[in-house]
Order: sequence, then C-alpha cells, then structure tokens
Amino acid sequence: MRRAPSLRMILVAFAVSLGGPFHFGYQLLITNPAQSAFIRFFNETFDSELHITVSGSTLDKIWSFIVAVLFLGALAGSFSIRPVADKIGRKRGLYLSLGIGVLSATASACSKVIPSVLLYSCSRITVGYSAGLSLGLSALFLSESSLKECRGSIGMIIGMCVQLGILMGSILAMPQIFGTVRLWYMIYVAEILMMLTFLIFLPFLPETPGYLVQKGTLEAAKKSLMFYFNCNDEAAEVHLIHIKEEQKLLENSHTMVDVMKDASLRRKTFVGIVVMLAMSFSGSTVINAYAVELLRSTGLTTFQASLANVGIVAVGMVGCYFLLILQKHKIQLLLLSKLENILSNY
Repeated sequence: MRRAPSLRMILVAFAVSLGGPFHFGYQLLITNPAQSAFIRFFNETFDSELHITVSGSTLDKIWSFIVAVLFLGALAGSFSIRPVADKIGRKRGLYLSLGIGVLSATASACSKVIPSVLLYSCSRITVGYSAGLSLGLSALFLSESSLKECRGSIGMIIGMCVQLGILMGSILAMPQIFGTVRLWYMIYVAEILMMLTFLIFLPFLPETPGYLVQKGTLEAAKKSLMFYFNCNDEAAEVHLIHIKEEQKLLENSHTMVDVMKDASLRRKTFVGIVVMLAMSFSGSTVINAYAVELLRSTGLTTFQASLANVGIVAVGMVGCYFLLILQKHKIQLLLLSKLENILSNY
C-alpha cells in the first residue's frame, strides 16, 4: 500500500539533505561561472607563492585538473561511507563529514587571503571527500529513518536538494555576485554559513533506528522510531521487529558469483547497472562543470552565459519536481529523459 511521508519526515529529509546532498550540488558548479576570477587568482599567486610563470594554456590545464580533483575526493569519500557509518554511526558520521566540509571551505576561503594555490588545491580534495561522504551518509540516514513505503519519496527529496545546491551555486558564483577576483572567497563563506545552520538542527535529530538496533540499544531504537515514524509505543514495537528481520536478511551477504548464479539477483543487478551507466554517461556532470565556458564559446557574453546556465539548472529543478509528483511513472520519465539527452546532442 502506498503511503505519503509525514510532514515531520519531509522536514527531516529537507534538513538532512540541505546539510549533505545540497553541498555536493553546490560544489559541482561554483568553479564554472567564476572560472575567469579563479584563473586570474592562480596566475597572480603562482608568481608570488611559487615564483613560477606559466603560460595561459598551461594555466588552463592546471585549472582543469584542480576542478577534477573534487571528484577524486568524492570517490574517496564514497568508499568511506560504510566504514564511517558502522564505526561511529550515521548521525556522528554526518557531524564528521560536515566538520571536514566546514574546515575545507574555510581553507578555500583563506587561500584567497594568504594567498596560496597549494592550500586551495588541497582543500578541493577534502571538499570533495566531505561532499561524497555526506551525500552517502545522508541517503543512508534518511533510508533508515523513514518507512519502507516512503523511501522512494524521501529519495526524491535528496535529488531535489542536490539540484537546489547546483542552482544556488550557479547564482552565487556569477561574476555579477561573488564570481570576481575580489569576492570569490565569499562563495565559500556563504557555504560555511549554510553548513553551520544545518549543524544547529542536527543535535535535535535522534540516531537512526537501524543503527541503534544494530548496536543492541533497543530502547533508544524504539524512541527513535516513535520520533521518525510519529507513532505510539505499540506501533514502534512492531516496527522494531521488522527492522530486526531486515537486518537478519542483510547478514546473508552475496558474492558476485552468487549474483551471477541467481536469476533474480542477476536481473536486479543488470537493471541497476544499466540505469547507472545511462546516468553517468548522460553528460549532465560535464554540463554542470563546464556549461558557462561551453555557452561562451557560442558567442554569448559571460553575463549571458551565466544567466543561461542558471536557466539550465532551473529546468533541472522543475524536472526533479515532476519526478517527485509523478512517482508512478518512473520508467516512462527515465526513458523520456534519455530520449531528450539523445535529441539534445543533435
């Protein structure tokens, strides 16, 4: 039976998503609209800090590499999700990822004041690590805190907040706002303030029921269930039994050989691989990272390209909204989005 998530769970989902997935989206785009400002900063700082003079083409290559190291950090963060979640818990894991994010964004902002190319470059890696870790932990936190029937809707909110972060980054990084040689550090100051705002709300959220059951603290797990599921003591007991049963099933891990032998597992794995490959090769990441430069190459001014970039991201937000309200038609929407990707490449 389909159930809509409660208002409390929706608010929790937005709060957690704005603390994690939002910043992943935010970091995806900020270097593109403000690219000219960053390159000028690098050009001046290479000479003063490292006493190196580099050509324009070499500087472009160095900058492209520094943009890309964010994803290396995010990859490392994604590998840390399970160890961190199991070792210190989902909630404390969010504290850790946000703490790293605040320190990394502070280092990025301070690299302007010092100034230091090396500090900024290192901060890009740790920012990526924090973003990748917080994205995964947020999804795990919300999955374990919501009813099974509502997890799809809650997952959509995560996607919406990623897109919202991209939209916010595309606006704040415009040359007309903070994307200038003098003010680009304010892009990171704004992000720090947003992360600290989330840290104010996080202490009021209990640890997830799934983790508490895993650790054997059943009374705390029951209280957590009563908070997130907005239910009474008896209903919490029933949910507690279901969580125990789920965790027993998860103890039976499957190897790749098991997956290939079992037709049901093989089918599910194949569907997941196809969907992820389609998303990975859709070009959306490239568009997010280089949209302004691509638009400028068509003859648009920097201001026009920045506005067009905001428009592209806004359309993505609308798409996320339609996906949220048309959940019964996921396959049709997925096929439609891939068809649009193919047509747009022509």
